[in-house]
Amino acid sequence: MPEKETVRLAQIGLGAWSSVLANAVRKSTRVDLVTCFDTIPEKRKRFVQKYGCDPSESYEAVLERDDIDGVERYPAH
Repeated sequence: MPEKETVRLAQIGLGAWSSVLANAVRKSTRVDLVTCFDTIPEKRKRFVQKYGCDPSESYEAVLERDDIDGVERYPAH
């Protein structure tokens, strides 16, 4: 049986739900959190320190990356 590839994700918006998702990713052997972005630099810094992903400076910068397979976006209210 062939080995399954790892899905590489970006997290956009770092509200409360993003921690739930990041913790689930940590438990997975098939998903990696590669990068994140939030408009609040302090949130972005704390998230990077906690989850070990790369910070991105903008939403557009995330979309320009070629090392992600999907984007999880925390909905704005």
